[in-house]
Amino acid sequence: MSPVTDWFVRAKPQHPLADISQAKKVISELPVTDSVKAIELICFWLDSIANTDDFRTDLRFQLIDLLDQAAKIHQRKIVQEYLLGQRLQKIRENMLWTTAISFCKLLGASYNRCIDDFQSGSTGSSPIQRQLPVVIARALRALTLQLKWSLLRYGHIDDHIWGELGRLYRFAETQRTRWPRLRYIQASTGNLRCGANFSTQ
Repeated sequence: MSPVTDWFVRAKPQHPLADISQAKKVISELPVTDSVKAIELICFWLDSIANTDDFRTDLRFQLIDLLDQAAKIHQRKIVQEYLLGQRLQKIRENMLWTTAISFCKLLGASYNRCIDDFQSGSTGSSPIQRQLPVVIARALRALTLQLKWSLLRYGHIDDHIWGELGRLYRFAETQRTRWPRLRYIQASTGNLRCGANFSTQ
């Protein structure tokens, strides 16, 4: 099969979540009462989507957005248990912290993949131009949460966080004249603010 023919035949990547309806089905089957397990599964899919090269950028963003929204209730439960739980066993405390910070890292990497795809002109990157403010804001939110979770344990702050923050702000400055206005929706989870959502008006 020639490269041109192959390009037309492979309309979708060979990935379990390449079909939006299947992705929604997978999300609907996430554990309801076990937030750690749910976030671990979401992390698995985020990592898989971010590292599958065949995705169109707009489809990649759509899937990441679905997973991000599905994670919110579980993030909230993990934050509440970590901050408000009485006499947590050390093993449980470590599990909650590790799950939360792993999610922040993978979510940020996933949104950054969309930005990288847009900058390189990957297939499907043009349709997300209007969504770039949302993508950047959510990447910033993920970095901020990663920073907060690190500070909760007085841990070392990875240098890459500051580098990524600077890179995102620089990119935002180069794009801002092309963007529509944003609507800011504040969201909190327990006593640890989980950032904000942004949507185009």
